[in-house]
Amino acid sequence: MNTLETFQPVVVHTPLGAIQGSRCGAVASFHRVPYAEPPLGERRFAAPQAVSPWDGTKDCTQTGVIPPQLPSRLRQVMGDYPMPQDEDCLHLDIWSREDGIPGKPVLVFLHGGGFMSGGGATPCYDGRRLAEQQGLLVINVTYRLGALGFLPLPGIAPANLGLRDQAQALRCIGLIAASFGGDPTNITVLGQSAGAYSIAALLANPATRGLFRRAAMLSAPFGDRLRSSADMARQAERFLSLLGVAQGDRAAACALPVADILRAQAQMMQETVPQSADLMPIFMPVADGDTIAGSPAQALAGGAARDTDLLIGSTRDEMLAFYVGNERIESQAGVLLERLLAQQPAQPAGTSLARLQANLRAQRVPGDALHLLSALQSDLTFTHLGQVLAEGHCAHGGRAYVYRFDWQAPQSGFGACHCLELPFVFGNLAQWAQAPMLAGASREAMRALSRAVQTAIAAFARHGQPKADGLADWPLYGQQHITLLLDHRIEAVAMPCVPAAAGEVSA
Repeated sequence: MNTLETFQPVVVHTPLGAIQGSRCGAVASFHRVPYAEPPLGERRFAAPQAVSPWDGTKDCTQTGVIPPQLPSRLRQVMGDYPMPQDEDCLHLDIWSREDGIPGKPVLVFLHGGGFMSGGGATPCYDGRRLAEQQGLLVINVTYRLGALGFLPLPGIAPANLGLRDQAQALRCIGLIAASFGGDPTNITVLGQSAGAYSIAALLANPATRGLFRRAAMLSAPFGDRLRSSADMARQAERFLSLLGVAQGDRAAACALPVADILRAQAQMMQETVPQSADLMPIFMPVADGDTIAGSPAQALAGGAARDTDLLIGSTRDEMLAFYVGNERIESQAGVLLERLLAQQPAQPAGTSLARLQANLRAQRVPGDALHLLSALQSDLTFTHLGQVLAEGHCAHGGRAYVYRFDWQAPQSGFGACHCLELPFVFGNLAQWAQAPMLAGASREAMRALSRAVQTAIAAFARHGQPKADGLADWPLYGQQHITLLLDHRIEAVAMPCVPAAAGEVSA
């Protein structure tokens, strides 16, 4: 790649105005494309406002920004990606292969980070390779996080501002996609972790369900319970007291330096360290009766989005990302395991911890207390309800495909942990070179698996089925519970839809 290729200008004319990006080889990229007015000043704690059209040409060649946030709690797994932070963050990052072919499938990415960290502009989510190799229009969304995006403050901020941002981003994408060669009638939203949970919430809400056609939900924490109104009221009261702001004083809250907001957020996180094994974030979507009426997973299992094609899955060892290196979890793994088992329904006859240990060892997972705890909590938080959702969706006439990501790096110690599938989705393996979760992995083997993952995602985005030449056959989940296992070998197997606590964690 030479300098001329990197900075070759390209201008696209959209219904909002002209946008200048840069072309590198066959791919044009555009950064910091606004989809809403900046949430600054009086708009800080307000619902997003559609961006006004502009005169002239907007320069979108510079690297994007991420929302104000504290360090990621998973940087010891994913690696660290320092980025400039700015409250003016309601932006899109766009990549399109310039091949003259209109009507490209649109793939919109909603990043994870526990509703507290991350950003669509982060270099590890660079969509250039995905756009170039698969012919997709790739668009990443950045939305408000933490207290600025997911803490309702009576008289100051409505609930779920981050979800409202995402919905506004999708409305804007529907408006401008054709200008970048995309098909606005064929939008697939792909989200990981918090981004996947957000997709479920958007699908469960009739007001936002029609903004996209297909959904790929990777490692969605469906088992995380929605916050109650009373719980959020206590959080709001504590947050405002830390800031020295009276309840309902919107002007004072909007005038605060953002550094003060982050300090108060950090203090609240220190005061509410989870004592259980689920490690739920303290800032997350709230059932407000408007953007979210109830459990998104239950709504989708009941057929709420039967006309939307779904792709759902998780990694085998989700919770190891949060447990390995966590002194409290590692030192109390046995106690936490016993406590977690005691909370589960009565076990079927013939089930035992010994059987569970044997099943785990067959999956290359040690049978010690920490790994058993991870297996159970991973199932409760991520896997089981995703399977229930897929089964219910299919039962109501929808199409759902389920996977489990089993591949693991040989020297990481994290197994097939949370976030592990992301490098393979984007294919930009060099950006992930220092990620601890990939330690000792063969770059050649990773490229081969990445090609398969990207091909499946592109096929799903193109026609609603993750099927293409060179891919393993991937049937619908249906009543047979067919799950595609992604490892050094890729195969579809029937996996019972029962909680891991019942001892059924492998085919």
